[in-house]
Parts: sequence; structure tokens; C-alpha cells
Amino acid sequence: GAGMLVAQGKRTEIQYGIGSVSGNIARTTVTIGDVVDAKQQLLLADDTSGLPGSIDGVLGLAFPAMSKTTHTTVMDQLVQQGGPGVFTFFLEQQSHGGGSAFKFGGPDPSWVPGDTGEWVPLTRRAWWSVGVEVAFRTGSSKYYEDTQGILDTGTSFIGIPNGFYDEFMVQLVESVGDLCRMEPGNQFVMCSCDLRDTDQLPLLHIRIGGTDHVVAPAHYVGAWGGSYCPIEIMRTAETFPWILGDPFLRTIVPTFDYARSRVQLSPRSKGHLTTEQQRAAEADRAAG
Repeated sequence: GAGMLVAQGKRTEIQYGIGSVSGNIARTTVTIGDVVDAKQQLLLADDTSGLPGSIDGVLGLAFPAMSKTTHTTVMDQLVQQGGPGVFTFFLEQQSHGGGSAFKFGGPDPSWVPGDTGEWVPLTRRAWWSVGVEVAFRTGSSKYYEDTQGILDTGTSFIGIPNGFYDEFMVQLVESVGDLCRMEPGNQFVMCSCDLRDTDQLPLLHIRIGGTDHVVAPAHYVGAWGGSYCPIEIMRTAETFPWILGDPFLRTIVPTFDYARSRVQLSPRSKGHLTTEQQRAAEADRAAG
């Protein structure tokens, strides 16, 4: 819960994959379980340009290096006072509508099978940063990159640094011809929405720790309606790491352990791949 808000007289802005949030910094009392943080700062949103839905404010769950305020972060307060230093997201697929959830602690038993995923140490305490290998196959050619990635529920797309973006996208859509195109004035590659449910676009393999996670076209081609839908992969600044945003996070159940600087990427109880896609993923792995 939260108490009375006290304005701090400072404005800030947070830029997301699509749109931004800006507003004044305010101070309030935040209560989570038995932990009471009497002077927690947060952003009161008065401008949410480009973002869908209603947003009242932002209370971030990343590390102090990413904070837009001057006060101790809410996660630092929780850990210091013996509260839960772990939280989990469940992001529902776009086509299913609603159903997304957040909880302090590990995943709800209904979200994951009996065995949860491996714990992977962070490579940096700023973003939720991990080592990542990205690969996919189109015909006889293979794209591969060994790099740094960040897990970010606040980014609606997968983000690729500018120096890698063009090669990645050209190879990704080379097998579908004019079913995909870059429209004038549009920063995204647009594809026939029918490609969401076919095998004409490749499976993306995202390896983190010892686990190969597979993202199918239905997860990275947006369900925006109309004849053409965007590939939810965007160009980012050259200096950014790869951003593993919602299209990836909707295929797993991510648990973030703030206190121990690690993440757990668990499979979902309901598998996100068809039988044919599972076979194709195994064939990709066998081909190396």
C-alpha cells in the first residue's frame, strides 16, 4: 500500500520501446508485507505519450545505477529490512488477452511445471544483465551472436544495437520475399500478419546460461490487426546491450533475485511451441 504523496518539485522522463512516461517525482510511504518505507520516491505520470492504457506512475525494480530518483530504491529497502528480495512476472501472450501478473517471491505453482529453470548470475548490477547467445537459421545460413543482454519488462520489443540490426533483420526475413517490408516513415519491419502462424519465418534461439530458449514467429510478430503487423524487434543505440523485452519474456516465467544478483528463467506450465516447432527447434540444435 501507499500513503499520502508529497511532491518533490523535480521532473523526469523514462523512455520505453514505444512511448515514454514523464512527470514529477513525489515521496510517499510504501508498505509491502511487513516492510514500511516511509520516504520512498516514485514518478507520478502526467504524460504517457505513445503508451496504451492508463498509467498513474512508475516505481522501478532495477538497481540504484538505473534510478531516476535520489532516494534508496524500493528493492534496497525491502532487502535491508528483511523483506522479499525476489520477484516474478508472468506476461500473457498478446493473442490471449489480459492475464499478466506480478508477485513478490518465486513463481506461482500454476505458472510453471514441477521443475523451475536454472539460476543465472548477473553480469552487471544496473540493468538485469546476463550473457546471451542469439541464433537462427534461414535455409543453409545461420545468424549467431555472443553478446550481453538485459531482461526488461519495460521494453515492449526486442532491442538490437544499431550495428547489428540491419544484418539481423535482412537475414531474418530473407526467405519470405515481399511478405515483409520497411514502410516509409515506419521504424519497424512490417510483415503479413499471416506469418505469425506459419513456419516461413525462423525460430529465434536465445541461449542464457545452459538453456536454449526458443521464440517462435507468433511471439515476435505483433498481433496488431490489419493485413500487416510489425516484427517486434527494434533498432537501439549502438552503446546499448541487446534488450530481451516482452516478446522474449512472454515465452518464459522470469524470476529476479535482487539480493543474490541472479535471475531464473523457468519454462511455462503450458508450452508455447507447437509439436512441429519443437521438432524444428531440435533440428536447429542438431545442425549446430
